[in-house]
Parts: sequence; structure tokens; C-alpha cells
Amino acid sequence: MDNAELLEIINLAISWGPTILFCLILLNAGIKGFIRGFRKSLILLVHSFIAGGICLSLYFILVDTVVGDQLLLSLINTILGSEGALQGQLGVDSSIDRLTFVLVDVLESSLGFADSVTIVIQDNGAYLAVLVNLVYHIVFA
Repeated sequence: MDNAELLEIINLAISWGPTILFCLILLNAGIKGFIRGFRKSLILLVHSFIAGGICLSLYFILVDTVVGDQLLLSLINTILGSEGALQGQLGVDSSIDRLTFVLVDVLESSLGFADSVTIVIQDNGAYLAVLVNLVYHIVFA
């Protein structure tokens, strides 16, 4: 290696060295920030999955089970003050023990099916139960 090649390498190192060092420092800082941000994002993602799992399990427990339906009706009655309070305020039979059945009876009476022929009630009973079930799922979703 002669003297000219050595001077050219030194000149290249002096002119490009600080730029390359600056780019390496920025790259290092960017990677460290990405890792730190990824760790925080991962923690928030795990927390959101846990919260979503809890909410989804409560939804399926409260909406799709008979026990959840009965517990919800008893909770509403407890808030209103006495056993059968919701049924009394809605004007349905107080012996009904499920919230969906209370809502079906309220829907039947509000649509005037109670005054109609019994066949009409029997034909529309399943339809009304499906409507109440659909509204019940949408409200709790």
C-alpha cells in the first residue's frame, strides 16, 4: 500500500466517518425505541385481550344461560326494591322467573295479542321470543 492510497483512506474516513457514526447512532436509538415501544404495545395488547376475554365470558354467562337470565331479573327486582317489582311495573304475572319471558309477555300485551284469538298468540309466540332474544343479545353486546 503506497502513501497515496493511505491518504485517500484517511480522507474518506475523515469525510464520511462522522456521517456514518451519526447514522449508526440514529439507527441504534431507533431500534431501542422500537423495542421499548413494542414492549409497551405488547403489554397493552395482552391487557386488552384479558379484558376482552372477561367481557366476552360475562356476556355468554349472562345472556345465553337460564341461570344468568334469572339472576339478571332478580338483580333488577332487587334494585327496584322488592320481589316481582319489575313484573308489577310492566303489568305482567309476577310468577315469571326469567327476564326474557317477562319481555315476551310485555311485548304480547303491548301489541294487543292478549285481546286476540288464542291461535294468533300461539302462531306469533315463537316470533316474539326470537325478537326478544335478538333485542336482548343486542342490548348486552
